Amino acid sequence: MPDYYLLRDNKTLGPYRAEDIQAWAAAGQLPATDLFCPVGEEKWAPLSEWPDLATTVPVAVGTPVVRTGLSAWITRGWETVSPDAGVFVVASLIVMGLSLITLGICAPPLSAGLYIMALRKHDGHAVQSGEVMEGFKYFGATWGLGLLACVPIMILVGLMVGLGLLAGNGDFGKAMPTIQLIMQLPLTVFSYFIGTALLFAIPLIVDRGYGSIQALKESWAVVKPQFWTFLGAYIIIQMISGAGAMLCFVGALFTMPLAMACIIAVYREQFPAK
Repeated sequence: MPDYYLLRDNKTLGPYRAEDIQAWAAAGQLPATDLFCPVGEEKWAPLSEWPDLATTVPVAVGTPVVRTGLSAWITRGWETVSPDAGVFVVASLIVMGLSLITLGICAPPLSAGLYIMALRKHDGHAVQSGEVMEGFKYFGATWGLGLLACVPIMILVGLMVGLGLLAGNGDFGKAMPTIQLIMQLPLTVFSYFIGTALLFAIPLIVDRGYGSIQALKESWAVVKPQFWTFLGAYIIIQMISGAGAMLCFVGALFTMPLAMACIIAVYREQFPAK
C-alpha cells in the first residue's frame, strides 16, 4: 500500500503509512475534514474515498494524533533506512572512500547522493547503493552551498584569532592556547546555527533542482519561524550521526545515512512531494 499525505488546516503533513492512518481513524482521532493524497499523486480526497484506508470503524472528530516532532522524525528516519541497512551502509562506504581518496573534493556531491537515496526511500521507492553517485549531478550547487556556509564561519575564526593575538601581544605561539580556548565554544555554537539555517538546503537542491543561493534562501525562510525547534532537532540528529564515530567510525556507515533520513523526514513535512 502507498503512503499518504494528510491535508489539515491547509497544511500538508506526512507522508504516513496506511496502517497508521487506519489506526487513527479506528480510534476516532481524525477530523472528518481531513483530506488524503497518495505519494506520487495529486488528487486530495476524504478518507472514505481511498480503498487502502478503508476501515469498518466510523471516522469521528477527535483530538488530532499524527506523528510529527522530533521523535516522529527520528522514527521515520529509522523506518526509512533500517529495511535497507545494507544498501545504505555500502553507499556510505562509497562516500567515505571516495571522499578520502579525493581529499574531500567529492564529499559534497556524494553527501547529496545519500540525500537522494534517503528521499527516494522515504517516498516509497526502492534504492540501490550505486544511486549515491547521482549526487555528482549537483557538484556545483553542493560546493557552492558549502562555500557560502564557510564564509560566516571564516569571519568568526578571523575575529577569534585577532582577539587571541591581542591577548598574546602579537606572539602567535603564545596566543595559540588562548585562541583555541576562545574559539571552541563560539565556533561550535555558530556551526550549529549555520547548520540549522541550511537544514533543508541540500534536500532542496536534489529534490527541486535549486541552485545554492536559492536553496539557502528557501531553507532559511522555512526554518526562521521555528528556528529553536529546528535547532534542537538538528543538534539531536547530529548527535545521532556522530555516535557512529565512537565505534572507530564503522558505526558511521549506518548513522550517517540515518541522520540524513531524519532530516528528510523533517523536510518532507515542510516540502511535500510534487
